[in-house]
Amino acid sequence: MAYLANEYRKQDLCAPAVPLYLKAIKLAPRSSDVRIGLVGCLIARSEFDNARATARRGMEFGGPATREYRRLIGVADSVEQAVAKPATPLSTGR
Repeated sequence: MAYLANEYRKQDLCAPAVPLYLKAIKLAPRSSDVRIGLVGCLIARSEFDNARATARRGMEFGGPATREYRRLIGVADSVEQAVAKPATPLSTGR
């Protein structure tokens, strides 16, 4: 299940990957690889609050993946801010 979800994510197909990741997390809630893949998809789908919450849940288990969860929370924050900012017109030099 997680393997298929990862393959979908690698092809930028997060819509079918997310339900598979959620099922895999129910079977192995401490699996950082599965949770990290899910967070990546949630960010790609602009589900920033859910991505941060999922990463924080993973951090509760501790371990070496904590650093990656922190990084992904930062990515979610950065991408959300970039998406929220209105585009500014380019200067023509006049």
